[in-house]
Amino acid sequence: MAHPTETLVRWYLRFNGYLGVENLVVHEPGAGAVPQGAEFDVVAVRFPFSREIADFELPRDTRLTAFEKPGVVNVVIAEVKGGRDTTINAVWRAGGDDALQLARLGYLVRWLGFYDNEAVIDQVAADLRRSAVSDREHFLRAVYFGARHSQQAEDLKIPQILLADIASWIVTTRASCWRDRDVAKRSCHDQWEPLIKNIWNLADPELPGPAEAKVRAILALTLGRAIP
Repeated sequence: MAHPTETLVRWYLRFNGYLGVENLVVHEPGAGAVPQGAEFDVVAVRFPFSREIADFELPRDTRLTAFEKPGVVNVVIAEVKGGRDTTINAVWRAGGDDALQLARLGYLVRWLGFYDNEAVIDQVAADLRRSAVSDREHFLRAVYFGARHSQQAEDLKIPQILLADIASWIVTTRASCWRDRDVAKRSCHDQWEPLIKNIWNLADPELPGPAEAKVRAILALTLGRAIP
């Protein structure tokens, strides 16, 4: 089962035009067992002409679009950290078994299905292993989403979006966009996952109170602890 922080990140990416999955496991069978070699918290794809039009074009977060590449397929390989641990997945870190980490990234690239040539798959995996970015026919990159800043991600030049930034964007931009344009008070959808429905209730622009308090409430709900 996905952690609530991973669910929040997947939906944040969905609101920004991405199709995503949580907990992509790299299977490494051997010796009569199939252990988990690695896991990618969220993998999401946005196609180049994705827009969401509902009387007006629904807003997207400039924190995310700032490091996308326009006109191509964008892939976010999300590292999601909801606690104090800000350690980045070993596939992005130098050292260790380089061939093993390249194989794990190749597994991911092959699963995405953009390329059927093993030599190209190896090249894309090598790009990702070297710099956490591959800018070939499609644009793939690692992105860190966390409750706190990661020095490790910064050192690796992996972009970072904090969970507080996501909650703030939901409260101040996405949940309120209907009211801001005099279309309706808000949108609400019963078929959404319970966590996201509850977040939308907390972000309701009709509720009294400052945006900062709503952001703290969303973080507390997602992280399972009070936010000072």
